[in-house]
Amino acid sequence: MVHLTGVRDVLLVNCRRRSGGVARLPCEDPPMVWSDEVLVMVSPLRAYEALAAREEPAPRRALARRVATFVGTFAVVGSLTTAGRFVAGHLLGIALAWSFVPMLQAVTIAITSRLAPKRLSLARAVELHMAGNGPYLAFFIGVAAVILGARDVSATFAWLVDSYVLASAGGAMIFGGAVTSYAFYRSCTGATRRRALGLLAVEWVVKVGITLAWFAAMDNLAPQLLGPRGSG
Repeated sequence: MVHLTGVRDVLLVNCRRRSGGVARLPCEDPPMVWSDEVLVMVSPLRAYEALAAREEPAPRRALARRVATFVGTFAVVGSLTTAGRFVAGHLLGIALAWSFVPMLQAVTIAITSRLAPKRLSLARAVELHMAGNGPYLAFFIGVAAVILGARDVSATFAWLVDSYVLASAGGAMIFGGAVTSYAFYRSCTGATRRRALGLLAVEWVVKVGITLAWFAAMDNLAPQLLGPRGSG
């Protein structure tokens, strides 16, 4: 699991303060079996408060672990989905292909952190923001589970599309990512509700803008938006 000790300790301290300093249930130390990404998805504001309160002596190393967790999850799940086993070439290729997401987050947070009330080092800010990637990881793992478990993948995906289940899941992923980002700005940068919403809007404008600029630079924007005929 990723950095659970500090989160557990902060939550226990807060709980004991509310109970008058007496460590009684439900303040007893529970077994921590969830990653930071799951904790942020379940309780975004509280989990981010705990993460922000934890001292991180080596933010760059912590950021490297976050990046490895993200791209490693995509690589492992992608290799199992495509080959049914771990293939070294698949693991490396998928990890490299998805490395653009942490880079996009780094550029985005480099911009929004300058507008935030509390300034964090770039490595620390990106590391904390990446703890909110749970919704994206959950969506990818869910799609991979469908591929691995379905007897007829084509028919299953056709049903998911026709019944709007896939679209609903994608919408939930985007909404969940927005919620965790909002919680990051509120709990980690001390932004007010209004300012956190503004920072969230800036974040999405930057992310969408960079993505569209990338496709345009690759001369692939028209095919993506209009189909093959629109590029002619």
